Amino acid sequence: MTLDIRVALRLAIVASMSVIIFLSPIGSYAASYTQQASVVSSGGGSENSAGYVQNSTLGQSSATGLSSGSSYLNYAGFWHIQNSMSDNESPADGSLTATSGNGQVILNWTSATDSGSGLFSTPYKLVRASGATPPADCNSNAIYQGTGLAYTDTGLTNGQTYSYRLCATDGAGNVSIGATATAIPTAPYTKVIVLTPNGGEKIMTGTTYQVTWGAPATAVKFTLQYSINNGTVWKTIATNVTGTSYNWTVPAQTANKPNSLIKVIGFNSVGGQVGFDQSNVKFLMYVVRVTSPNGGESWNSGTVHPITWTTGASIKPISKVNLYYKIDATGYKLITSFTGTNPGTYNWTVPTVTANKLASKVKVELQYTGITAKGNDLNDANFTIKPAGAPSQNSVAGESSEYLIQRVGATDTGIAVTEDAMSVADESLTTDNQTADGQMIVWAEPDYNAVGIGMKSGNAAEALTGEYLTALYGEDLITLNLDRILHTIVDGHLTMTTDKGSYKGLVREDGSIFTITGAEDTGIFGIGMKKTEASLINGTYRISEMLKDGESSSVKATEISFNGGGGYTITDGTDTVAGTYSLTPEGTFETSEGDTIIVSPDGEVITISGQSGSESRLAIGIKKK
Repeated sequence: MTLDIRVALRLAIVASMSVIIFLSPIGSYAASYTQQASVVSSGGGSENSAGYVQNSTLGQSSATGLSSGSSYLNYAGFWHIQNSMSDNESPADGSLTATSGNGQVILNWTSATDSGSGLFSTPYKLVRASGATPPADCNSNAIYQGTGLAYTDTGLTNGQTYSYRLCATDGAGNVSIGATATAIPTAPYTKVIVLTPNGGEKIMTGTTYQVTWGAPATAVKFTLQYSINNGTVWKTIATNVTGTSYNWTVPAQTANKPNSLIKVIGFNSVGGQVGFDQSNVKFLMYVVRVTSPNGGESWNSGTVHPITWTTGASIKPISKVNLYYKIDATGYKLITSFTGTNPGTYNWTVPTVTANKLASKVKVELQYTGITAKGNDLNDANFTIKPAGAPSQNSVAGESSEYLIQRVGATDTGIAVTEDAMSVADESLTTDNQTADGQMIVWAEPDYNAVGIGMKSGNAAEALTGEYLTALYGEDLITLNLDRILHTIVDGHLTMTTDKGSYKGLVREDGSIFTITGAEDTGIFGIGMKKTEASLINGTYRISEMLKDGESSSVKATEISFNGGGGYTITDGTDTVAGTYSLTPEGTFETSEGDTIIVSPDGEVITISGQSGSESRLAIGIKKK
């Protein structure tokens, strides 16, 4: 007989014992409770120790041993007494907490409550899922089911995230939504390790930041220090700290400190040093931060947009705030100033431009009472200013202006490579810095110590063949034979695997040029050009150059002119340097300064690379039209 979940089917059977049973499915707990019984009168029978009455099969014409005037649920062949036939309210969940251990998670919970039929005799069911998302419900297999308020989940993998849901069932079969918790089992620390801040964080001065670390059991007290100059000088935050976290009040500054580090030193019970660790990478401690525009915005001339910024604690009172903007090499122009006030926002009427300006910047500058030092911040990435009424994207002859971008940033320790896709709407940028076919674009961002390289998206070759002369930043020139190296190209994205590791990059449409960076180590960057028969270079190239000298790094834009006869001239502002170059057997050119030049097959792109002592350079040039 089919039982409709929405409409209770009532079957009345009058037996010799005058037992009347009303049967209906339990919709909210159909997987377990298959029938419900209301007994009007009964005779005889006995309950077992668990408080259940034996019933041989579901759907029988009589149920012996049931109490008159009570309601029952049939579960697994037993009739279980129910306080009220009308209870359809789920229990209220308690709280669930998960504590990480070595290969295990310890779970504790508070009692659920139910104001109707009361909790079932074994009310709690705990289920688990791998990953950060808890199970959607409790219908999966239980890792625990019972009456307890704690359970230890063992045999887990350290470092793997586990999520849990705990549901409660009442006497009427109603199931709660469930409480959830997540934890990551962790092996015991064998040394002191800084967890936060560990690099890349942006922390406002004057705020409270929680420093966290791991440590072996022998380390019971800790000293915390910070540095604002990449570890040259350390200042103490606190000593004799217990536990593995500390709420740090970030100290006031006059200027942003992008070279900040945290150090934690552990000591044992008798004061002996157990070990120490510091942030893996520098973080930013900022006193002022531009929040809008902050990169990627596209604003038309004449429109009004807010410039917004946040300000932390400064060593001296702020006496004046200056706002500036920059759209080209002429430098920053004053927008407005605030004396004696720091509003944090200003509605800016975007200035008039005649061409789209991709590399636009805004700067907020703080001046202080009694000192000449200043604090300032720029937007994190460029935004675009367009002429009034201009479309949001500049496409030529129906072609896409979408480029795949690798942005190579010079750092004190080398480089850092990030990837993106962007619509290049700056006509002056694309005209002056792209190849004749428009498929490749290169530009310098000295303010950000970065060089941008873009390949037109969607049209790259399916595979590369032959030998490529490859210039690596900070390394010697290498030749890569792509006939022998496993690689794939999907939508202009290159992946490559060699005996040295895995790499990724971008490919020019004709397959003549590719870029590579380490798939895991973004401190590796190179640009490869198809090896062809070379001839002396002729023409002028716009150069975007990354330079590292010891602990300092920089990016600049210059020009180099070749006379086609073995001579060249480098122009850097008002300075000029002349030199010579000659063809080598490898198909490259060697300069009188000891640098190596590689030229693309069409002569549109060059690279200049070299090393001398602690100095490394990699320059990429686009031929001027």
